[in-house]
Amino acid sequence: MTQTVDKNAEYSAVGTSTRRIDSAEKLTGRAKFAGDIAIPGLLHARLVLSPYGHARIASIEIAAALQVPGVVAVLTGETLKMAHAGGPSRNQSPLAQQEVYWCGHPVAVVVAESEEAAHDGVMAVEVEYEPLAVVIDPLAAMLPGAPLARMRSADEVSEIAGGDAHASVSTGEVVEEEKEALSQNVSDKMHMRVGDIEAGWREADVIVERTFQTRPVHQSYLEPQAITVHPSPSGHHMTVWPSTQGMFGVRSSIAEALAIPERQITVESVPIGGAFGGKFGLIEPLAAAVAYAVRRPVRLMYTRQEDLLAGNPAPQVVITLKLGAKRDGTLVALQAKAIFDAGAYPGVGLGLGGYILASTYRCPNLDIRGYEVLTNKVSTGAYRAPNAPQATFVLESLTHELCEALGMDPIAFRKKNALKEGDATVDPQHPQWPRLGLLECLDALEQHPVWVNRATSKTPPAGLEGWKVGYGIAVGGWPGGTEPAAAACRLEKDGTVTVVIGTVDLTGSDTTMALIAAEGLGFSVNAVNVAHDSTDTMPYSGGTGGSKTVYSMGPAVLAAARDARNQILTIASDMLEAAPGDLEIEEGKVVVKGAPGKSVDLKRVAAASMRFAGKYEPIYGRGRAAISTNSPMYAAHLAKVAVDPETGEVRVLDYVAVQDVGFAINPEEVEGQIYGGVTQGLGWALFEGFEYDENGQLLTATLMDYALPLSKDVPNITTLLVRVPSPVGPFGAKGVGEPPVVPVGAAVANAIYDAVGARVPQLPITSERLYAVLHETK
Repeated sequence: MTQTVDKNAEYSAVGTSTRRIDSAEKLTGRAKFAGDIAIPGLLHARLVLSPYGHARIASIEIAAALQVPGVVAVLTGETLKMAHAGGPSRNQSPLAQQEVYWCGHPVAVVVAESEEAAHDGVMAVEVEYEPLAVVIDPLAAMLPGAPLARMRSADEVSEIAGGDAHASVSTGEVVEEEKEALSQNVSDKMHMRVGDIEAGWREADVIVERTFQTRPVHQSYLEPQAITVHPSPSGHHMTVWPSTQGMFGVRSSIAEALAIPERQITVESVPIGGAFGGKFGLIEPLAAAVAYAVRRPVRLMYTRQEDLLAGNPAPQVVITLKLGAKRDGTLVALQAKAIFDAGAYPGVGLGLGGYILASTYRCPNLDIRGYEVLTNKVSTGAYRAPNAPQATFVLESLTHELCEALGMDPIAFRKKNALKEGDATVDPQHPQWPRLGLLECLDALEQHPVWVNRATSKTPPAGLEGWKVGYGIAVGGWPGGTEPAAAACRLEKDGTVTVVIGTVDLTGSDTTMALIAAEGLGFSVNAVNVAHDSTDTMPYSGGTGGSKTVYSMGPAVLAAARDARNQILTIASDMLEAAPGDLEIEEGKVVVKGAPGKSVDLKRVAAASMRFAGKYEPIYGRGRAAISTNSPMYAAHLAKVAVDPETGEVRVLDYVAVQDVGFAINPEEVEGQIYGGVTQGLGWALFEGFEYDENGQLLTATLMDYALPLSKDVPNITTLLVRVPSPVGPFGAKGVGEPPVVPVGAAVANAIYDAVGARVPQLPITSERLYAVLHETK
């Protein structure tokens, strides 16, 4: 159920729920994904993965594998020619050389005529390992004298996968931590300070402190990592079909890996079966290098187990947080020590994690220390709102404890301290917060019946007699990202238009672009086609992610549509002998206002600009945008849970998600984003997490062991759309994809605490962990 708060002006196209333009292809199975591309002579690649958490490679014997019928080649880090082999980048040096860093580290790739032959070839490769000391616990890895997860080069940098595709936040003023006695496993540090933290503690009447943990969490997209590469026989050119969030990024990374010009690489657009941040570049250079080496088309597609072992999940965190407030509820001090486990390679976005902790409440005294730590786990990447679910779980859980210590209503505390327009940020490039919708979200949540009636609705539903019912709230947000983008809009001879863009269609973004173009043109959305073409011809766009696609690409599409509209009206004005300002577009025609029957069909306008000896220029609208300011997004969530105090089992009974969306261009799609985000958040809260043993073996390497929420675990979800328009987003729209997942873990944790008075300070809150805490409490 969707409810809308503060509805804005109506438009003819945007703001109307519209069926996704890709729905028929996907529902009928006609959509062709990266793993469906059929090419004569296609070879199949499979990876040989390390069974050890950390080891030296003594030898790799491939002779037996080459004897397997159908095996064409076996390539190792030594024999696969890549420009940066042995370097510090996992993307650019994907095969281990001399040393494996985690259980699942690829050491070789087998290429064969069939998937079965490739699998048999993998089984026949013999690798001799010399086990080395393993470090799994990030706290232990930080200590002086801890075993090194691996040797590091001086030029390694810590940048989250996808870089600025996620959030445009400056950490230029974040100072590095002072000299400390730390292991070389600490790959990055930061210290973010505002005000005087010691003065803040002296001013505080109530102080609370606790340490929280989360586990690595996989993005769990339906389609695993996949790519098909077709090189020309000479190797001079290759065509690539990747399951990726950024086509231009794929082209650049392959060109870098093979040391060839980008013009020799064409990246084709294909549908993507989910990504959530996990497909910003992982296997593409490897697959391209293999195809380049064998001079035949190659497909590399992970199995589900390979994706869990060798993907790029969200990082584990350990955060100690301390909050202080005056007796009246004014927050005066926030101090944190945040440890982010990067796995085998740097790249957790440490500054972003610190920024999230400082981006919900107004606090004059901040002291946030961050550490990125290497361990013998698979390296991490982005997952929907990178670092925000973890940081918000910590912040909002302890905020609940602070409210309890103050004897203050949790919504009243949040409204008193919530950031608002004009408050200071910790971002030196954007020193003040713009207009925010956080307070409006809290107002809407406070008035919802589930919250209003919570005191009288503590009876568990039938069948759950003896269970305890609790309610929990949490807020969270996402700063948003920006990136330049361009688009084109072409009028076709049949009177429709084609919008050409370079973004990847994720969760209905193409449909949203069609709605934006239709509004700008004055067309029906049914007359708008969205095309991606290839990197040879499409206008530039950055990666699709970080809730910036509509925000950054939308203005370019709108500009291209308006440019095309002006060109249409210019031609029509000559045909109709009327001023362009007196014309409008209605139902496939350009009509003269106030003159019924005086019109010209769009097909005729198009034909006049696309014929031999025509006097009009073809209609081809161009649009560009380079938005440089963020429009932060916030959400307020409420969870109702039932807890069995005898077993620790938790069931979420009801859920309310309030979110400031700026303006909902396609309301049903926005609602779908929120449903999906909340469902993934329930995975964070109750089910999902990597578990390793002391030897670095992943114990959750299949979906038999890695728990995901099932349909029965997802409750009724009510969405409330708050509209606080962005001054720069198309029609006031903001991003919507990231915020829904952010507060869920904390909302559920707070509801569990309300039900049984016990807090599990780690995610996921499994029944075993909750039972243990309940047992300790008794």
